[in-house]
Amino acid sequence: MVTDTPAPTSRDALAVVAAHGALSTALQQDRARAEEDRQHLRAQATKGAYDTAWRAFAAWCASRGLIADRIEDDDLAAYLSWLSEQKPTPVNQRRLGTQRPVGFGPMSWSTVVQAYSAIAMVYRGSRRPGWEGPSSCPPRVWEQYQAIRRKLGVAAKAPKHALLLERLRQMVLTLKGDDLPVLRDRSLLLAGYFLANRSEETVDLDVEDVERSPLGDGSLNVIIRRAKKDQEGKGFTKGLVPAGTDGREICPVLAITAWMKAADIRSGPIFRSFGSHGRVLDRRLSSRHATEVVKRSARAAGFDETFVAQIASHSLRAGFITQATLNGASLEEIAAHTGHKDLNTLRGYIRRAEAAGLSNPMRKVWGAQTVVGEIHDPEVLLALIPDEPRQTRRRGRRS
Repeated sequence: MVTDTPAPTSRDALAVVAAHGALSTALQQDRARAEEDRQHLRAQATKGAYDTAWRAFAAWCASRGLIADRIEDDDLAAYLSWLSEQKPTPVNQRRLGTQRPVGFGPMSWSTVVQAYSAIAMVYRGSRRPGWEGPSSCPPRVWEQYQAIRRKLGVAAKAPKHALLLERLRQMVLTLKGDDLPVLRDRSLLLAGYFLANRSEETVDLDVEDVERSPLGDGSLNVIIRRAKKDQEGKGFTKGLVPAGTDGREICPVLAITAWMKAADIRSGPIFRSFGSHGRVLDRRLSSRHATEVVKRSARAAGFDETFVAQIASHSLRAGFITQATLNGASLEEIAAHTGHKDLNTLRGYIRRAEAAGLSNPMRKVWGAQTVVGEIHDPEVLLALIPDEPRQTRRRGRRS
């Protein structure tokens, strides 16, 4: 078949070469952009935890003359076994509270899982033999992983104590005055509690996420842009209802409004850090500060160190769920407010709230009888309960 297409000239060939060079540069830029996008594959907190776990593994390898990315399967199995026998470090001692002795109890199963996941992520990313697939693992390592799972048990560590409303009230009342740090910390506590937020969800709030409710009763609609179970950022809206006249000192709407007005915050992050001379910065507050406020206000309210060691920012979320349960809110109503997609997780909070509640059959066993009065004294109860958190006992063979 004859066509009228002219034969390519040397000038055309040069144009093709130039276009190919430009395409290569553009392709390199596209690949670099794709690599940047991969940074959003996991949450920032997960990436930080994995980085820490990998560095710990690399340090263990270096101390034994091994190279982390060239280790044998038997040596990796040995690391997981070694890790499972470690005791909490001084860092964990400070994080868990001064009442916990250094080296108390075995390593938790979740720590081993995190280490294994971090190592697997690196090996699968580098196409290491035996780790090529998204869930592949060499048999020797997998067998050791399962053996440690059975040895430690998979029960989660004891959850943080829930802060019921009366204790929250006592803590908030210690934040007296109209100084900016007081106003911020008070609003941070009350927003975290009544929104039933995780700490990162609270500090991520912007002014643009808050609007007046169309109900016109002073309520606020608060948009949670991103959450632990919403990494894609679909978002959902929570309602923040003002307290009545008897609860003005713990009203979240009044607290947030007072803070934003005093700090003249009109856009951007609601909860911010302070600079020199108490100046409010544009920098968003760290989620770690929420736990510091919880513990500091609990100490100021006169709670003992045993209790302080067992609460954190998550105690606000757990406390709201527990209080709502005790006050008769249904599972569906609570889930709609907290954003729980897995109702089994929410049932865990409710079971703890109702364990000694009115539905406990022991109350029917006691009937009209009265328990020894002194046992109701919180100080007596604290004296009976050991300071150390309960650990899952390892079952051994009976001799």
